[in-house]
Amino acid sequence: MMSCFGLCTNCQQQSNQNIAQERTIIEQASFNESTELIKLSDFPLVHIVFLDLKDDITIEELSLIFKQIESLNKIEEVNNLRIGSFENMKDARAMSNLELAFDMEFENKRTYKIYQNHQIHLDLKKNLGPMLNGPPVTYDFYKK
Repeated sequence: MMSCFGLCTNCQQQSNQNIAQERTIIEQASFNESTELIKLSDFPLVHIVFLDLKDDITIEELSLIFKQIESLNKIEEVNNLRIGSFENMKDARAMSNLELAFDMEFENKRTYKIYQNHQIHLDLKKNLGPMLNGPPVTYDFYKK
């Protein structure tokens, strides 16, 4: 007879496998209105970055941050770069500790990887680091 621990461990492993399978399916495919299978990776990749700025940041430093983020437009693979600061809409779920956000689109995962290793992006990461409370938070998704 299987112990309770063994049974629970088996259930957890099965559950983890099911979750992994579901994520793979979601990452690889979606259905359009006619239930035709399409690959999400055929759509543009959106990269969102959230920044937690140090409390004592100056106006000059903030201006420098915006200018450096805007320099990402010089990277050929970057499309539709947008930058914005947090607006308190009185939503308790808001990520209010992340004062600045920017997003951009890439044609695909390959162009995103080019951006990741581009010197302008690497310089941005190095220069912004001292003005942040911690590492940036990112979220990537395929835009359908």
